[in-house]
Amino acid sequence: MSLLLGFDAKEFERRKIIQEENPVTHEIDNKRVTVFYSPLGVGVKFKDWGAFRGVCLKRTLELASEFELSQKRIMYDSQSLKEELSHRRAIPFCDKLIQHLRHYIELLHFTFVVMPPADVPFVTVGGTK
Repeated sequence: MSLLLGFDAKEFERRKIIQEENPVTHEIDNKRVTVFYSPLGVGVKFKDWGAFRGVCLKRTLELASEFELSQKRIMYDSQSLKEELSHRRAIPFCDKLIQHLRHYIELLHFTFVVMPPADVPFVTVGGTK
């Protein structure tokens, strides 16, 4: 049995668009505001790391061709997929990948905390605010 644990964390800002009148031009401007901020953490325990790795690499290359990605990579991050495919097409890419990989995962662990900007005006994560 091959055992590997993987952990990752990502900042997540949930935004919404509000409309405000520009005081100078009196035109309505769309402004994005943070509704809440939530650091996300994910941990993965694999049943068989070697099998997972092989299937992941093979399936990622197949999906890159199927979705006609301009750059062929061995792994894609969510931001790259969103930029190239759009959010709507990145979801099925990830879902198809996960459906092939789920048999090789023993355990997933997710952590998060919701921090509204009114209560927590800024958060320092990895040296950034």
